[in-house]
Formats: sequence, structure tokens, C-alpha cells
Amino acid sequence: PWFDLIGLAFVDVGQVWAERADFGRDLAKSVGLGLRATTPVGVVRLDLARPLDRRPGDPSFKAYIGLGSAF
Repeated sequence: PWFDLIGLAFVDVGQVWAERADFGRDLAKSVGLGLRATTPVGVVRLDLARPLDRRPGDPSFKAYIGLGSAF
């Protein structure tokens, strides 16, 4: 075949803080499923994530599409 397809499950935890004193507070947590297709032009990634601690106004899920390797 001209590509390989891999499925995965993940847990993501993180946040961005404006002040050093806030470091480690209010961590955002999510779980999700992803697909990776290794093609002749590089890796194509599709991830669907569901937040575990949704805040008002947050969507019930997010989709991410990426090209190339993750950092």
C-alpha cells in the first residue's frame, strides 16, 4: 500500500498561564481518538478530543488536522 494507517487513544492535560504564580492551576483535561496516515508526502493526523472539564462556552468536542510530525 502507498500509506500506513494507525489508530490511537490519548489523554491530554495542559494550560497556558500569563503569570508565573498561576503555574499548575486550572489544568485543562481531555481524552480523544486519533488517526495517523503515513503517506509519501508525510504524516497526516486527525484527532478528535472531548474535554473532561468543559467550561461555559466550550464546544463538546474539537477536531484537529495536522500535516507533518508533531513536535
